[in-house]
Amino acid sequence: MELNSYMVPSLLHTIRNSISAECRRLASLVFGRLGAIDPGRIGLSSSSNSALQIDRRSTSIVFVDAGDPFNVELLERAAAAFSGIVDANAQELCSYSIQMVLRELIGRNGAAGEALWNALSERCHKEVHMLRSSNFTRKGLPKQLPTQRPLVEFATDYMQWMSSWYLTTTKKIRDCHLKALFDSLSGVVESDAVFARFILPQLILQGIIEHNAPIITECEAEMKAVMQRALVEDGWPRLAAHVIFSITDCLERYAIHRLTKKIPSDTVLERTSGLLSRVLNERLPDGTLLAVTAAEKCHCAARALRWCEQYAINQDAQGHNIFDKSQYYSLQRIYSELDDLDGILGAFETIKLNSTPTTNECILAFEANGDYSEALPLYQQSSEQKIPLIKCLLRLNQPFVALSTAEAMLQTEEDPAVLEGIHASQMEAAWHLHQWSRLSELIDKHPAPTSWGATNASILCSLKYKDDNSMNARIESARARLVDSLTAMTIEDSDTYAQAYKYITQLHILAEIEEAKETLCSLKGDHLTPERLTSVLNKWQKRSACVMQCTAVLEPIFIIRRGLLHLTESNLAQAPICELLLHSCRMSRLAGHLQIAWAYLVEAKALNVNHFEVAMEEARFLFEKGNQTQAIGILSTLLEERFSAKVQQLQCVIEEKKKQLTSSSAQLRESLRNEPKEEKDNFVKVQLLLADYSLRAGACSFADLYSKYNALPSIADPSEDLYYRVAIFLDNYLYSKNENLVADKVTLILQAYVRVLTQGRTHLFHVMPRMLTIWLDNAQKKVEEVSTTQQKKPNARDVLNVSRNSSNEEKEIREMNAIMRDAFSRLDHYMFYTAFAQLISRITHPNEEVFNTLKNILAELLMEYPHQCLWQSIAVYRSDQKKQQLRFTRCRTVYDIAKRKDRSGQLQILICQYEYAAAAFIKVAEDAYPAGSHSPFSQKYPFIANYFKTGIMDPTVKISSTCESDPSRPLVVVPLREMIEHALPVAIPNSLSQYPVGESSSAKSSTDIGDSSFSNIYIHSIDEQFIVMKSMVRPKKITLVASDGKRYALMCKAKDELRKDCRLMDINRMVNALLHQNADSRRRQLSVRTYNVVPLQDAGGLIEWIPNLQTYRSVLEPLMTERCLNVMSDKEWFANWIPHGTDEQKYERLVNEYFPRHPVVMADWFRRNFPDPCKWYAARLAFTHTSAVMSMVGFVLGLGDRHGENLLIDVTNGDAIHVDFNLLFNKGENLAVPEVVPFRLTRNIVNGFGVTGVEGAFRRSCETTMRVLRENEAVLHTVLQTFVHDPLLEWMHSEVRAQQLKQRQGVSGSGVKPCNSMAQQQAQEAIEMIRSRLRGNIVSPRIYRNTLDSLPMSVEGQVGKLIQLASDEHNLAKMYIGWCPFL
Repeated sequence: MELNSYMVPSLLHTIRNSISAECRRLASLVFGRLGAIDPGRIGLSSSSNSALQIDRRSTSIVFVDAGDPFNVELLERAAAAFSGIVDANAQELCSYSIQMVLRELIGRNGAAGEALWNALSERCHKEVHMLRSSNFTRKGLPKQLPTQRPLVEFATDYMQWMSSWYLTTTKKIRDCHLKALFDSLSGVVESDAVFARFILPQLILQGIIEHNAPIITECEAEMKAVMQRALVEDGWPRLAAHVIFSITDCLERYAIHRLTKKIPSDTVLERTSGLLSRVLNERLPDGTLLAVTAAEKCHCAARALRWCEQYAINQDAQGHNIFDKSQYYSLQRIYSELDDLDGILGAFETIKLNSTPTTNECILAFEANGDYSEALPLYQQSSEQKIPLIKCLLRLNQPFVALSTAEAMLQTEEDPAVLEGIHASQMEAAWHLHQWSRLSELIDKHPAPTSWGATNASILCSLKYKDDNSMNARIESARARLVDSLTAMTIEDSDTYAQAYKYITQLHILAEIEEAKETLCSLKGDHLTPERLTSVLNKWQKRSACVMQCTAVLEPIFIIRRGLLHLTESNLAQAPICELLLHSCRMSRLAGHLQIAWAYLVEAKALNVNHFEVAMEEARFLFEKGNQTQAIGILSTLLEERFSAKVQQLQCVIEEKKKQLTSSSAQLRESLRNEPKEEKDNFVKVQLLLADYSLRAGACSFADLYSKYNALPSIADPSEDLYYRVAIFLDNYLYSKNENLVADKVTLILQAYVRVLTQGRTHLFHVMPRMLTIWLDNAQKKVEEVSTTQQKKPNARDVLNVSRNSSNEEKEIREMNAIMRDAFSRLDHYMFYTAFAQLISRITHPNEEVFNTLKNILAELLMEYPHQCLWQSIAVYRSDQKKQQLRFTRCRTVYDIAKRKDRSGQLQILICQYEYAAAAFIKVAEDAYPAGSHSPFSQKYPFIANYFKTGIMDPTVKISSTCESDPSRPLVVVPLREMIEHALPVAIPNSLSQYPVGESSSAKSSTDIGDSSFSNIYIHSIDEQFIVMKSMVRPKKITLVASDGKRYALMCKAKDELRKDCRLMDINRMVNALLHQNADSRRRQLSVRTYNVVPLQDAGGLIEWIPNLQTYRSVLEPLMTERCLNVMSDKEWFANWIPHGTDEQKYERLVNEYFPRHPVVMADWFRRNFPDPCKWYAARLAFTHTSAVMSMVGFVLGLGDRHGENLLIDVTNGDAIHVDFNLLFNKGENLAVPEVVPFRLTRNIVNGFGVTGVEGAFRRSCETTMRVLRENEAVLHTVLQTFVHDPLLEWMHSEVRAQQLKQRQGVSGSGVKPCNSMAQQQAQEAIEMIRSRLRGNIVSPRIYRNTLDSLPMSVEGQVGKLIQLASDEHNLAKMYIGWCPFL
């Protein structure tokens, strides 16, 4: 996948820039061979948690008024054009032009000319140096220039039109020097279209700068005329429209450039903006914008979207969008072109909120959702929807009805365009019905198919009749059309993979057809062999596993595969055809399209093969439909008819386990060894599904299934998935539901979880933390019970009982410890390392024997992963001895054991090095130094700078370890997440799989990186430049120079409790892993931006520095100041605030005073910061998605204090990044001004999402995130347990970093400073509240306390209510004014 992440942009770049049609064709062939790889999967190699971030900023433009920089740019581009020209005549023309340009710019300017020559690149020198001394002359009469306007109406081709416009405009330029320069370039313009597209906008810009009215007037008329012609004519007018788009881009960016210069009464800016406004506001008779419609016609959907929002949809004085139904329908169409399901539904929801949707608007929304059954009656109502009606029937898998409908339409239809579409639909329907002779007749009558479905039909028809020449010609024709579409799309931007995905999918299909021609449907007449079929099916399976896992993408691929298998006319193909039909059925069922699922299921049943898989899918379909009894009946029948012997075998095992007999186990193992593996796996599948359905339908209880789950592993092959399901069941039934659990049941659960880990790592990040939690919590509970009993005043009999109970408890704890010791000896230690943070947080466990087991595990991990474990435990090692004596002592005990086990003595040296480094970093952080940029670092802080260079420790840095002098460089790993975590790759299961019981345990070896041999990156030195930040504690930004030669920026921060931030980053990484495993989330590329936090002591540590970030407030302020002359200052915020007023008074003040003086500008910031339409669209989506994910995560965790300084924006790609997690677990409700909103969703945030606001991408991303979080409640709950046992000083001082306290000295929150036990109780209560939220409630300790007993809401209902609460202006008016509810 990593290779693909580099190949895909390169291939798109080739298609965009190559002038060779063959190069573009070859690039498309490579795309087909690679397959339609899920954009989300490619993103994983450079995901939002990686150091590699996508930079969506556009390359800077050098404008014509820039002087020498423009001349350099012009010569560089002219040289690049010259090097690519192969035509001899064009080369001569271009040579003469460059010669004249060099004379104009260099030959006549003496020293200045030489300076300009020296500024050129080596490549440019190589291309044009001989033209400095050449003496070409141009013969013949000057070209006759056209006099008629607009030029587009009289030109015959693209290059003639562009060169004519260039030459006629050049003649009107007034600046003598520039006129001569532009005139000299005419030969390059006539020879190279790319250079012409670069220089023409600059020429027009010069006309605007010099206030050349004829040029401006002619330019406006030409731009409008070109776009008008592009609406009705394909071919070169569409390319001409792209030139117009380049001109508008140049003018827009020049206008932004002039704005930043803040020139008073800037007439050049006024003329530039005026021309843009007149052109882009031109409307067609139906009210839509000419530019928007032209962009749609030219497949520039992102550009159309941007212009529609910017120019077609107006805003009122308050910044609210003025609803215009026709424009929102345009938005629906544009989002449809972008394949943006969320955008289509967002525009539709906006229409629904403001009016009654029309039939066409409803159809678009239903189509986007794949709800063709709901759309069908609407198609039939609309006379305009004839072809879409037939397509709808085909998508509903009703080809016979589609064919009949098409034939009926032909009787009455006269419109040639509609007739063409009907004929194409006829071909597709005939192909689905295998009516090959009919299809052949249709192809003969209409040889040029106009739809993708008809194209496939014609190709497969050629394959059916073994017409190799015809088939190859049709495939090449189809590929050429796809290349043209990709080229048109990539003209806008080379980074358009997600938007071009539908074309990539079609190239994927063509590649499979070509390969099948040789392997499946041999034109030589060879019979299909099982080996060839298996090879093809295996390859198909791998390819489909990599594509986007949704019906719209997979179903067209599956249809072609079924068609190819049908053409083999072999009985061998029946089973794979059935399997593909079941895949289609499963996808439709999971998407909620039960009618389509049923059609596929009926077709699969008719094949009379794969009876087991068909029965299983039918049971799932019926259960989904609500026929639970029938589903259970099918599964029960399947067990009786096919697995009667296995059922008896299972029953025998259950009886033996009840009687605790083991006599027949050897005989059972022998019989199992002789049974087919597939049969055993299938039996387990049925049993698991039947158990699940019986429980969900209320047809049995946990107790009924306990014996079955307990016995299943005894009669099946070892399987990670089976063991995991058994362990989860036992956990839910025996532990989570039962407070007073007997010891043998706890050991049973622990053994079940150990069994899972012996088989693989798929469920590692849930199983390991959960197993440790059960062990440590249960042991602690037993200690507390004994302690409570002993504190009571006992009589003699009670003393005896207490003694007996205490003995039993100790025995039970010993048994659990034995299981964990055995697990540690059997399992890969890397599995335990992934839970190191959890393990180190429990070293104060009250049972000495548990600690003995724990310390040995920790010591071994320290031995195997010393650098990683030292960074994660150094804060505990350096904790306050007086305040946390037990933690301090036990951590040292662990370190001592590890040192004794290390015979090399290296660990002792490393511990000294890490302790010194931590103490030195803290000393740097605590130093009071004035804000600003400073150097040299080595003079100000020699105790750390010299240490990393020489290894010599400064005695002023106090450490507890006694270290021998070591003159060599210390080996301290750079504290980056990649180094500390050494994480396993994220597993992305195929979402179509149901119960992968038969997976081999050996599969884990492919990611077996659990050893200590991986490459570390060490701190080599510290850069001399450092920055002291302005905030209260004066944190310092330093840059580490690492052993790999790279530089890594960190922030040293003192006096801040960072352990909560560190833990939250752990949770966010877990959330990212869960999101990446979900197909819907992966399609949207949802994630949280994370960074590394390394606590170095109780208060203070290191934070990874993320470059290119601006605070949300600083992003908005310049634009607000530009838009409003009297924006409030901070002092005015507080002066106008009425903290003790009524809710209504606060609301009136917010709306009438704060809002008018803080206009909404976020949408404008995105347009300015990302002027390229494709990058603008991607950046805005990134902002929307990251905001949605963090809003849901923040709500679940009770994250507060989301003011304008704690929300940051990555100016390179639009990501929203949150920092400073001081107020977790709803502590914001305890502040003097309680926080009443679940997350920040103020006017500017919503404005940044686009004109549909919270509808569309934001709401759907919130729902997807919340669904993933709720589905993984158990995983998250296990990870959150670490909070309870960490030394959480922040439970006692949770508001120290709260913004209210920073801005209002002397005001405190609750003021309560609980003891450790009280803090643990608070943590446990907070975690239980989080569980309640993950079950569908909106609940908090104070503000929403009364909703604690409410019925759980659906995901959609919960998200809808949260959005309402967060954006409610009455709620925002109650917020602390420093939180900036008006921004």
